[in-house]
Amino acid sequence: GERKTFRTIAKWLGQNYPDVVRKNLANIAFYGRYDDLYALVGTEVEKDVFEAIGTQLKADLKAMKAGESVSLCAKWLKSENTSSAESRALGRKTREALELTSKKYRKILSALRNHIDVLERKLCAKDWTSVDYEKVPSKASLIYRKAFGKHDQERYAAYLKSVEKGEAKINASAIFPY
Repeated sequence: GERKTFRTIAKWLGQNYPDVVRKNLANIAFYGRYDDLYALVGTEVEKDVFEAIGTQLKADLKAMKAGESVSLCAKWLKSENTSSAESRALGRKTREALELTSKKYRKILSALRNHIDVLERKLCAKDWTSVDYEKVPSKASLIYRKAFGKHDQERYAAYLKSVEKGEAKINASAIFPY
C-alpha cells in the first residue's frame, strides 16, 4: 500500500545510520520492492544499493538462462526510456553504476521483464488476449480495470462473472478502502 513513509524513513536512516541500512539492504527488497532502494540514492549507502542491484541482476540472468524463476528486480528498476524525467535520471544512474551501455541495460531489463511476464509489457503491446486476469496483481487490477473492460470486453466480463460465482479468484491483498 503506502510507500512514502517507509522511503522517507529509509532515506533518513541512510543519511544518519548507514551501517544499519547496509546490514538490512536485502530486507528492503524482500519486504518491500526493489524500487524502494532508490530512496537511498544520494545517501552514503548509494554505492551499496547499486552493488546489491548488480548482484541480483547477475543472479537473475543466470537463473533465466537456466529456465528458472527470477526476482522482480528488473520489473522495478528504472528505465532510461520512460516518460518521467526523474525515472530516466535514476535509470541512467543505475546503468552507469552497473557499468553498462544504454543498449545492454535496456536488453537486460527487457529480457528479464519478458521472462517475469510483466503485465505492463502485454498492455503496451496491446496483447490483451494473453492477460490471465487471475494472475493480475491487485493494484494493477484496480488501475487497469477500465482498460481491460474497453479492450477485452468479452473476456473481462466473463472473468468478472466467474469471480461473482466463486469460480475464479481476484487478487485483492494490496487494495485498501481508501
